[in-house]
Amino acid sequence: MATTRCAQCGSPLVEITLNRGESTMTMQSCSTCDTRSWRADGELLPIHRVLEAVGRR
Repeated sequence: MATTRCAQCGSPLVEITLNRGESTMTMQSCSTCDTRSWRADGELLPIHRVLEAVGRR
């Protein structure tokens, strides 16, 4: 398995996947430089879209 690397500093990224109904979102986090991003279907998501999706009941 290949390790995804941070675009900012080159360190390995931690990936956490969240399944919410039909959608799947993945957060990538760098423990070295504290960079984080969220993606769904390969598309970069702004944090407000992530919060809207997880806040729905």
